[in-house]
Amino acid sequence: MRNIEFKSRWCWATVLWIAILITATSCASISSEIGQLCPFGLKIVSESNDPHATKILFIGNSFTYTNNVPAILAWMLNKQQPNHHFRIESFTLPSYSLQQHMQRNEIKNLLSNRAWDFVILQEQSGAAFEGQSAVRSSFGAFLSLVQTTGAKPLMVMTWADRGEFANEGIISQTYRRTGRDLNLTILPVGDLFFYVQEKYPQIALYLDDCHHPDVAGAYLYALTVYSQLFGDKNLPNIDNKDNSPPAPSIKPDVSRELSSSIKEWHSISKIYPEYTEESPDGNTDLAHYWAMNGRPLEAEALCQKRLGVVNRLFPLQNNSATASALRQLADAQYMFNTPEKIAQAYENYSRAEQIYKKIEGPASKNATNIASFMQQIKQYIKP
Repeated sequence: MRNIEFKSRWCWATVLWIAILITATSCASISSEIGQLCPFGLKIVSESNDPHATKILFIGNSFTYTNNVPAILAWMLNKQQPNHHFRIESFTLPSYSLQQHMQRNEIKNLLSNRAWDFVILQEQSGAAFEGQSAVRSSFGAFLSLVQTTGAKPLMVMTWADRGEFANEGIISQTYRRTGRDLNLTILPVGDLFFYVQEKYPQIALYLDDCHHPDVAGAYLYALTVYSQLFGDKNLPNIDNKDNSPPAPSIKPDVSRELSSSIKEWHSISKIYPEYTEESPDGNTDLAHYWAMNGRPLEAEALCQKRLGVVNRLFPLQNNSATASALRQLADAQYMFNTPEKIAQAYENYSRAEQIYKKIEGPASKNATNIASFMQQIKQYIKP
């Protein structure tokens, strides 16, 4: 049974501001908005009149403007590169896809009338679930437009909801393939979100909606951009002396752990199968693909590791991420096709069913589907 769950969520700010389109907002100071919701629309984050300044443009949606990723990057650059000048702007709109951005005159004017060094492209969070061709098409269209300006495009790998490792597996594969196909540089923010969840589950990367970035998540996003631009030998860290401009509101030890994660990931990503192997269609989670293609032992081990992380993220074990992880583990165990493993699968299916009923109600579609499958496999379990 394949369990790929994705629920597109509108940022809470969208509900309040959906009728507002801010077409021009400027701000001379980056400091007052770090750690807050950044007004969407066109925004000058960091200004410079130096004609040789490095010019960076962000294009995206609430994943970029929640907790003001561009302003955090500007703070990092001011702190670590004091002898360089930067101009940073962003154009973000709630829930927007790159295709929707392409239709706006503001974007066309920004790209045709300005000289940029880097254009950072952040696609809608659910794009990877529409298939490889859809993601390649949206980035490909932007690529041709951006490259005519002489800028280098950077592709932000988005992230799945907190603890949804199987979904992130699909996102990761989709972006890796798209990057290769289009010869695009990938900012592996999504992979890093899930590596940090595994290594430091106590760090709050997400807001309470388990979807948008908290300050630490926005910091990790900006840190990934910084690492791509300047390498990871001199990554910024927050210390108690940081006061002008005010540093992002995370503790110094958290900033150090995020920086160390970036450095470690560059080595680990070359050997972890989650970051190297892909399913043939590039749109199937690795654990599910292994289970269905004669590698149930590896699939079970990966699912058990994921479940362990999810249980640390959610100790009460009463959420969809826990149910999803249990169901994926059960899928892998079922594929062993032995009475013992089928019995273990049945137990984990049952636990997932109860959680779905608790959080989604007695009529839960997920619970109903699991219960139906449990009836089919019950006959293979020894009394």
